Amino acid sequence: MLSRSITRMLAILAISVLSHGVSSSLSAQEMTVAQATQLLSASSPDEVRMGIETLGLLGSPQAVAPLSARIRQGLPPDLLGAAIDTLGVLGRAEAGPILFELLAHRRPEIRLRTVQAISTCAPRGADRALASSLSDSSPAVRAAAAETLATLRATSAVPELFLAFEHDVLQAGPALAALARAEEVPRIVGYLGRMPFATLRPMLLTLLQRTDLAARIRMDLVGRLGELATAEVRALLSEFIESLPSNDNSPLRRAAEETMNRIAG
Repeated sequence: MLSRSITRMLAILAISVLSHGVSSSLSAQEMTVAQATQLLSASSPDEVRMGIETLGLLGSPQAVAPLSARIRQGLPPDLLGAAIDTLGVLGRAEAGPILFELLAHRRPEIRLRTVQAISTCAPRGADRALASSLSDSSPAVRAAAAETLATLRATSAVPELFLAFEHDVLQAGPALAALARAEEVPRIVGYLGRMPFATLRPMLLTLLQRTDLAARIRMDLVGRLGELATAEVRALLSEFIESLPSNDNSPLRRAAEETMNRIAG
């Protein structure tokens, strides 16, 4: 989802810059970072937008500092969103400080765009900042924060993901399943029977599909699922089996098939 958001950002920047006029005789493609930066101080919102979008198209790491400074000076929501999207397109870790500040913005849509930008910038400290966003008031921000933690492979945030999940932030579940270490898997499996299976299903499928986990751990999970022997378990095992390569003949696949076949359809 986040990668599609960044692709959308790039498309918006390209279309918008080509469709806007600019007071300078230069086209957006011909402008330098310095010239685009000058537009950030213009009195016209259209020229400010042109400066923001041109900096994104130029793609220079030098654009991070003027964009950050302009954000701190204050921008209306639409221009602020454009500036955040541009930082995301630039994908520079140096954008971390301003993005971390924006995680506390009062508008949830701004916080959401900020999380998406953090996903591509991957600044140092992102794990700690995003872990805090797991308690955001907006479900969309919480979900994006959890997804970004998984994207960044932020295993240091696993304790916070467990805490969030156990306090009904269900969006943390898939990221938790993707990041949990081998010794933490039993804690996830322990949710079976205590939480709705529909909530746990994507987490369990992720665990089964994780080739970085030892086969023994995943075999144990298949055995635990077999003890439940419900139609939901059968559907889950069927989906897992279908996700495997057609030539896979591993013990894990055979165990999943045997368990599935023992459960009445």
